[in-house]
Amino acid sequence: MNILRSLLLMAIAATTLAATAQKSIIQRQYWLDGKISERQAIADASFSVDISSLNPRVVHSLALHVQDSEGVWSSPVSRFFIVPESSDDVTIDCCSYWFDGVPYTAVVKEISPSGAGSTQTGLVEVDVGDLTKGEHTINWQVRDSRGVWSDVYTDTFTTIEYLVGDVTGDNKVDVEDVNAIINIILELKSKSDYPGNADITGDGKVDVEDVNAAINIILAL
Repeated sequence: MNILRSLLLMAIAATTLAATAQKSIIQRQYWLDGKISERQAIADASFSVDISSLNPRVVHSLALHVQDSEGVWSSPVSRFFIVPESSDDVTIDCCSYWFDGVPYTAVVKEISPSGAGSTQTGLVEVDVGDLTKGEHTINWQVRDSRGVWSDVYTDTFTTIEYLVGDVTGDNKVDVEDVNAIINIILELKSKSDYPGNADITGDGKVDVEDVNAAINIILAL
């Protein structure tokens, strides 16, 4: 509303300057988007316009003219504006990411609230298991519930190569790593709580086989 109120005040001021000191303004009218047949009367100079029905992110026009005490209408004065879009009902529902500037390898993941009435956390698990040790870049963008994709953002990170079985990331395989795997199996902690890979067997899951694999490493079997 503040945008259109300012536009109206500027338009009224412009048309008022066209009137001579001997004349007064007796009527004011405005219309939107060139629809002069739908023009509306303005009661006074502080009038507001309801723009709730206008399409957002589209250029619109506001035109205004006035009539002086001799019955002569001024030339219309026009201003252009864009209706801001409300973000109250917009949510993030999808993200896409790729590594090292190679967009055709992009991974697309849906983002959903964890339950009815819950708030989205925006956390997405990124798999870096196939990356070589060293510095990499990640490019990412998100899509909102309107189907609009954001700009692409880039961050830099470094991958570290851990010992096989070193779940805790302390550069050794010991009973602490076995405990870490058991914590994951019992859902006392998640895989993301540990820097190392708890899936020692590489079968895509963390279970008792990984516990046995860690013990075999410790015993050098």
